Parts: sequence; C-alpha cells; structure tokens
Amino acid sequence: MRPTLIRNPWPGVQSLAKLMFALVLIGGALFGVSSLASAASKSCTSGSPGERAVCRAEQQIGDRYVWGAEGPSSFDCSGLVYYAYKGTGASLARTTAEVQSHKGKTVSVKNLQKGDLLYFDWNNDGNVDHVGIYAGKGKMVHASSGSGKVKKVTLSAYYKNHLDTAKRLTPTKPPKADPKKSSSGESPKPKAKSQPTPTPTPVAVEINNVYP
Repeated sequence: MRPTLIRNPWPGVQSLAKLMFALVLIGGALFGVSSLASAASKSCTSGSPGERAVCRAEQQIGDRYVWGAEGPSSFDCSGLVYYAYKGTGASLARTTAEVQSHKGKTVSVKNLQKGDLLYFDWNNDGNVDHVGIYAGKGKMVHASSGSGKVKKVTLSAYYKNHLDTAKRLTPTKPPKADPKKSSSGESPKPKAKSQPTPTPTPVAVEINNVYP
C-alpha cells in the first residue's frame, strides 16, 4: 500500500511568507547601513567648541597618521587638533604641539572637559612633543604615530605619567564696536596706509617621533 502524500494546500501563501521575510531582512540591513552613514556624516555643529572638536576628531578615527598632515584623511597629532578645532570659534594655529601648548587656559586633570587639549612630554626632556584631545570619560583621541592611525585610547597611567599640561581653548571674542559713530550711524572710514608686504612664515609641523 502506497503512503498517502499530503500536499501543501497553500503553496502561494508559503512563498509569499518567504518573500516577506527576505524583504524584512533586506530592509533591516539597509536601515543599518543608513544609520551608520548618518552617524558618520554628523555635522558636529551643536555644543561647545570643545564638544564640536571632539565630534570632528572622532570622525577621523581610523585615518592614517602621516607626519605633517592636517587632513582631511591623514593627520599628525597637531594637525588633528588643528583640523578638529577649525571653524569652531576657538582659534588654534597649525604649528607644532609645543607651540600650540602655549594657547588656552591651564586646567587640572581632575577638571577635564570634552575638547581640552592634552600635551605630553614623551621624551622626558622638558619639551612638549605630542598632543591629543580629551573625549570625556577618561578617554583621548589622538593621531598615533606608533599605531599609524587616529585612535581613541583610555588615559591609563602610561599616558598620565607623560602628561605635561592640559589646556582649554575659549571662543575668540568678536571685535568691540567702534564707539565713534558718524551722524548716519556709520563709522568714519580711516585713510588707507601703505603697508609693507609681510614675509610669509613657514608652517611648522611635528617632530617625526613615535608615540603610542
């Protein structure tokens, strides 16, 4: 006696269910990619200058370390902080970490805020030779020549032992309004004076040492 074969009475329904399941999976994958793209393309326009600088620095995590580079896809340590703070309203020159360390207000390690700049004396010779950006929760973003990339690290005792100083940048104050106004409400135009052409100042970059 042959066994009775039970046929699926709803083959179309089963196929439709498989199709819907596949569409759900594809939609989830596309949503995940879209979310990642959205996170990667944050404008970093909200918050304090320090918070915006951290946002910009974190977007560069994984980019290559290249001596003398200042972005947009490769950096040295001072080039990264210059790039991160550019356009935030807090002025920072594109020079060495040593020169940058003279800018801003000194803060204690216990009172660090997002965006504070951490300067290191890696060679223990009394000179600043490396800089990173405090990212909050005991972490720092910096361009590491030892790792060959921009990365976020925990400020372990290893880093703290080489920390020279921490500085906080403040927004540049807008120029004060001229109190001397004409009756029309416009400031009188000063006479143009001939000025000697300034000699271009060469841009200084990092000493090419290795930092973890």
